[in-house]
Order: sequence, then structure tokens, then C-alpha cells
Amino acid sequence: MKKYDLPIKQVVAVEGKEYSTDAWQEWYGDKTGTLINSGKYNGLGYEAAGTRSPRT
Repeated sequence: MKKYDLPIKQVVAVEGKEYSTDAWQEWYGDKTGTLINSGKYNGLGYEAAGTRSPRT
């Protein structure tokens, strides 16, 4: 995960779950949560962000 020392930014937050780049957590692969650090998509859920047009 950190092979090339690239910065890893959290873009999905799930209430009650703590994000860390130290180890993979199973919830990282869930299609739940709210987008953060994602510009105009902040606050959207997974499905809403996936169906939203990049121009809107």
C-alpha cells in the first residue's frame, strides 16, 4: 500500500469507523459511507456519487 510513498487521502468516511493507512480494514471495501475530501462530491453517498454526472 505504501510501496512508492505516495500520499493516501481518505475519501470515504463511515460513522463509527476510524480510517488508517497502517492496515486494510474490511469496511474500506463496503459501498457505504459519505464522500469527503472529494470537492463537489463531498457529502454524497456511494450510489449518489456514482450516478452523478461529472459536469454537475
